[in-house]
Amino acid sequence: MLIERHSISREKCNSLLYIRLYSPKNIEKFVKLVEESDWTSLYNSNSPDSVYTLFHHKINKCYDDSFKLVRLSRKRARDKIWITLGIKNSSNHKNKLYEKWLCSQNEQNKSNYKSYLKIFKKVVLAVQLAYYKEIFDTRINTTKQLWINLNKMSSLCKPKSKINIDKLTMTTKILQNVMLCNALNEYFYAVGPELAKMF
Repeated sequence: MLIERHSISREKCNSLLYIRLYSPKNIEKFVKLVEESDWTSLYNSNSPDSVYTLFHHKINKCYDDSFKLVRLSRKRARDKIWITLGIKNSSNHKNKLYEKWLCSQNEQNKSNYKSYLKIFKKVVLAVQLAYYKEIFDTRINTTKQLWINLNKMSSLCKPKSKINIDKLTMTTKILQNVMLCNALNEYFYAVGPELAKMF
């Protein structure tokens, strides 16, 4: 299947990587499902909340039916996100030129391979730079999105474990609910001045 850059989304499900394929065929299927959906129930409702809920439900159903989650193969898992179909085709052509040169040991084939390799490296570098420039562009992305992108690039994106603090023992008192919040607020409010006194 031909998939260009940005045409897949990756989702973690039970530690396995799944993707949604946004191929022209799937996009066409999505558009068709949206067009064929029955929207009369939206017009019959008086509540904006219920209209939005119905609309959201219908769009999500069309989306899930069109772009089903499929397990990412090991081969595709090694692919970098910024590598396009054109780069893959160019890489295959480069490899064929290299094999041709190895088999023939001809100077002309060597020259063809070296010149193609030079252009290939320039194109790959340009695509890579354009991709990273886009994901770290402060004009397009919010600060939160920039940190998410940075974590993904540096492999720091780990599942967050949430710890709920139900109670806190402070000296002899057991603090819960609002008292616990107030105690934490007071501690962190005073920690700066306390540290400043020490120096």
